[in-house]
Amino acid sequence: YRLIAPYFSPALGTSLIYCSNCRVYYSEYRPTDDEMALLYSGYRNEEYQMQRQKFERNYTKEFNSSLFDPRDVDGRKDAIYRYISNYVDPKQMAQWNMVLDFGGDKGQFIPDEWSSKRRIVYEISNPEVVSGVELVDDYTALFSFKPDLIMCNQVLEHVSDIRGYFERLVHLLTDGAFLYIEVPNERWCVDQEFVRFHEHISFLAEKTFKILADQFGVRLINVKGQGEDVIRALFTK
Repeated sequence: YRLIAPYFSPALGTSLIYCSNCRVYYSEYRPTDDEMALLYSGYRNEEYQMQRQKFERNYTKEFNSSLFDPRDVDGRKDAIYRYISNYVDPKQMAQWNMVLDFGGDKGQFIPDEWSSKRRIVYEISNPEVVSGVELVDDYTALFSFKPDLIMCNQVLEHVSDIRGYFERLVHLLTDGAFLYIEVPNERWCVDQEFVRFHEHISFLAEKTFKILADQFGVRLINVKGQGEDVIRALFTK
């Protein structure tokens, strides 16, 4: 591990750390479980927006609402489906019974191609989920399901314990099932004069997923991030 640069705010001082092994840049300060629960309870609702705008003046109501633009949602869904269908036989996907979106907000990013499957979203922020999607907020309850695909879409960059979170996903993965993970490709952030941390407290790399696969005994089918604004990885057990 290597200290890159200190970052200080009136409320909190932290540092940007780099791991030369897994190539993650991350904030030295890691929120506790209680702090994470406070942040993501009522995520992006009116109170959340007002609190965040106190510290980020550009985080207006209009900007918050724009994050749910249907055109953006449709584009992200299409990209997820195209990526996975490059590596999983469509005939095999046709046999799937269940898709689980882990930390998936309202379930809005589950591709429409799987609308006939049982769709479940695990989410602690108690959102109003999209039509046809079941909400589960108890992790232990997920062990009664056997999803053919688990999605974890732009979540890992938010969590304090990346290895622990990945391990929870692997524990839910049955033999022959698939795990799709997507994170923003934000390594450009470390080239800025000031590195500002807010919700995203880690900047991951393609090698991160290769190491996680080795550590937890799953097979990495593909990881792709070069030249893209996101890093996508697909695993199986």
